[in-house]
Amino acid sequence: MKVNLFVSRDIKEPHADIHTNELTDNISKAISILESDDVNDLLAVKNGSDIALLEFSDVYMFRVEDKQVKVYTENSEYLIKKPLYQVEETLDGDFVRISKSTIVNLKNLHLRG
Repeated sequence: MKVNLFVSRDIKEPHADIHTNELTDNISKAISILESDDVNDLLAVKNGSDIALLEFSDVYMFRVEDKQVKVYTENSEYLIKKPLYQVEETLDGDFVRISKSTIVNLKNLHLRG
């Protein structure tokens, strides 16, 4: 999918126009996200050549590996373009940096005893 972004100081209210030949699940999801007030609760990640949106509550860990920031959920791993320090600035108190290269979500820790 081709995406164009236009930034203009003359626009009074942000808006999005979507041109498509088919209403897919991804486009429907994008519309819901754009219309939502909770956009800051989502994280855009890369899954191969696709972009996925995750809720922060689904994230188990952020970790730097091979000079890339990986995002781990229960069953998958993704990439994110932001450096770890920028990711850390957007996180709430559920996330803690445990090393130079790792941030974990305390709510998703499973202790073994």
